[in-house]
Amino acid sequence: MIFIYARRSTRRVHATNGESAQAPILSSRDVHLLKHMIFMFVVFAGGWIPIYVAKVINYSGTVLSPLAMEILSTIPAVSLLIDIADLFLYNHELRRYLTNKRQTNQNIWVTDRTLQ
Repeated sequence: MIFIYARRSTRRVHATNGESAQAPILSSRDVHLLKHMIFMFVVFAGGWIPIYVAKVINYSGTVLSPLAMEILSTIPAVSLLIDIADLFLYNHELRRYLTNKRQTNQNIWVTDRTLQ
């Protein structure tokens, strides 16, 4: 749904720029968005599929050791962490705001130390 919305938005922008009425091929923005969405889906599915399969196979609790189940249960948390970090890195405005905030705080800290 997100990709379809972005694609329609691209088509509207191209149509208002005076280009021909024929459907444009995928723009680099659309391709980049699609690659990013596929990456996030693969990370999400790759994190949850192993624990789901292990729970189905290990229904009685005798096939896999408890240590193996604990290790498999950390994979979804790691995939969630990767997705969250990726979203922070992908959001240019948030990244710019955080770097500006960090630089401002460092400047304040340096100024305070020089005053002491």
